Amino acid sequence: MMRHIRRMTALLACAAMTAGVLPCTTAADAPKIVVLGDSITLGDYFENGEKTYLEIYADQTGAEVTDFSEYYGHTEAFLAKLDQDEVKAALSDADIIIVEAGMRDIMDPFFDELRTIADELELTDSKDLFTKPLAELGFKSANQLIPYSNRLGAAVRSNKESVQTNLAAIGDRLSEYTNAKVVFINTFNCMNTVENYDQLDGDRQTGLRTIINPISAVCSNYANKAIRETADAHGYAVVDAYSWIEKRAYRFSYPTLPRMNLTEEGQALIARVLDQAVSGYALGDVNGDSAIDAKDASDILTHSAEMGVGHAPILTGDDQKAADVNMDGAVNASDASTILVYSTSAGVGTAPTFAELAKQ
Repeated sequence: MMRHIRRMTALLACAAMTAGVLPCTTAADAPKIVVLGDSITLGDYFENGEKTYLEIYADQTGAEVTDFSEYYGHTEAFLAKLDQDEVKAALSDADIIIVEAGMRDIMDPFFDELRTIADELELTDSKDLFTKPLAELGFKSANQLIPYSNRLGAAVRSNKESVQTNLAAIGDRLSEYTNAKVVFINTFNCMNTVENYDQLDGDRQTGLRTIINPISAVCSNYANKAIRETADAHGYAVVDAYSWIEKRAYRFSYPTLPRMNLTEEGQALIARVLDQAVSGYALGDVNGDSAIDAKDASDILTHSAEMGVGHAPILTGDDQKAADVNMDGAVNASDASTILVYSTSAGVGTAPTFAELAKQ
């Protein structure tokens, strides 16, 4: 079992501020956070001092973190952890409980099968199955890829029922810790990471989609469905990583397959969405009048102009965080423009989410 505890002082939290979106807190306000996470929480392939969403959030809140994450943690293992005395004691004392699990259940069978296929085809790098021209793989047509795609798709689906059942059970078990705010980080498709996808020929794109689509389906229809339903049942918060990252994981992940990872930029995005889920402020409602409209856009433009000439910020605290509607860590004209698009769409009853607008 991997366990490590970090205590961040308020001074460190203030010194670590970079984006100016999340505020510093005093030591008295610092929450106690308990985490059950996998390699996303621990920082997959981080080697140069990059920070995970958990470290970023702890820096900015001064939180005391008790982390029971496991690199290859599956939901079954996390469910069993809830019976351990050490874990139960930490959960009983927690202010916030974060669960980031399910990705390894979905992806580990895929990785195992992919390595097997790579050995069979004598590939130097398993990502070649997705990106190399067919002729270089010794194939004359894309039809020869179908058996391998089917095997990978079956591997992805192999744990779909168990991950759904286990996540629901974890959510039900955590309901006994009534003094803590429970937050689930949902799963997302980490395979949308091929940097040169648009440069692949039609057969190669089709082959890749036959793998990407089942992963998205299992994430959405099994893991995330369980998270959404248990969150609704118990009043938990959900960090909707799926909506923010789906179909643009290439921006927040390393453009190398197969890896289940996020860059520090991707981790920072999760930290911002986590803060919104914990704090509960309404994204886009900058002035707090329960409406998202041109007034909010105007406040953002005024704030941006004042900051541009070195004046004190007009927006602070949750108002400033609510203004960062594209979740890029800055408040500027881009956010104002996005709010106007949202407001116009809402006026005709077709308002997209801010996560959807961020992808346009």
